Amino acid sequence: MRLAGKNLTSVQSKILDYIYSREAGDAHTYSWYVKSIATEMGVPESTTKWCLNNLRGMLLIEAGSSLEKGIPLRLTCPGLVVAKGLSKTQVGRSKEDYR
Repeated sequence: MRLAGKNLTSVQSKILDYIYSREAGDAHTYSWYVKSIATEMGVPESTTKWCLNNLRGMLLIEAGSSLEKGIPLRLTCPGLVVAKGLSKTQVGRSKEDYR
């Protein structure tokens, strides 16, 4: 998917979909998502952080930072639109799809 001159990598797309599928529950922080994504998707934490930072840079997610701790990670309005589009193309996904 192309957004504002940038392409989402397959890992970024899967991470965005992962966030979308879990956002309806409890609010979680950036660091919680890093650990959860790394564990469930089998992606190194450094790669997960790189992807989340790029998603933040594309204004698809909002989250706390080293200066603003404890702020829940959430999709922005554009992030929600992109995630819904990705979700429609990834119907029938399972945990194995995130690996």
